[in-house]
Amino acid sequence: MLLIIIIVLFLSVVILWLYEPRIFVYLSQRFLYRTDREAIFPDDIRRYFPQYKMVEEHIELIQSDLYELLTRQNRIPRLHQLDIRNQKISFDDGPGWRTCYIKAFHGWFPGNRDRCPETSRIFSAMNNVATVMFSIMEPGNKIPPHTGKFKGVLRYQLPLMVPTSGNCAITVGGITRPYKKGESLLFDDTIEHSVVNDSPQMRVILFLDIEKKTNFLVRAIDRFFMKLVVISPKFKRSLIKSFQ
Repeated sequence: MLLIIIIVLFLSVVILWLYEPRIFVYLSQRFLYRTDREAIFPDDIRRYFPQYKMVEEHIELIQSDLYELLTRQNRIPRLHQLDIRNQKISFDDGPGWRTCYIKAFHGWFPGNRDRCPETSRIFSAMNNVATVMFSIMEPGNKIPPHTGKFKGVLRYQLPLMVPTSGNCAITVGGITRPYKKGESLLFDDTIEHSVVNDSPQMRVILFLDIEKKTNFLVRAIDRFFMKLVVISPKFKRSLIKSFQ
């Protein structure tokens, strides 16, 4: 009887991993981390992300990769095309929210890494950066209020292209900040947030997930479950769809 129970539990875990491997990251981080409400647009970003000034200083190199990508903008998928679970915040109709992932859950997207050599080089040595992505909001787009699932990271954004007119801003926990080119923003993604680009121009940001500071054991647990995501069939399917 015990053997049967073990087998059933093992098969259940495998099936869950095949269906949605991120659930293990979500569950572990829910118990290991707390939402950091002090990290809503903090003045001292260095406290959370010590390397952020170096990122700002390399903005021109990062932009060079971006401009090359934008020559093939229509091949960059909308967020929900990579993951159907994002249909509440990314849509087929109307202006798009296009996303070019270079790295996610510490797993690289080889094709996009090659397309963005300067950006990849900058972040290859930053072990505390779990996700690297270009986030492209087309003119007139709005991302409705939503909350992230993963408590183990903070969201860093560096505006690379910002409209010169209209309202282009992000709201986190009721606090609104307009996007300004080259000015870093950081916040806890598990706090409700929304974005608006009520303008005739694109808004493009560099989008990073920065691991929260913790002890070695918690970090090891986190990295283990992220590795399960990276080796999953679902992640591999995302790699295929990441640049049409």
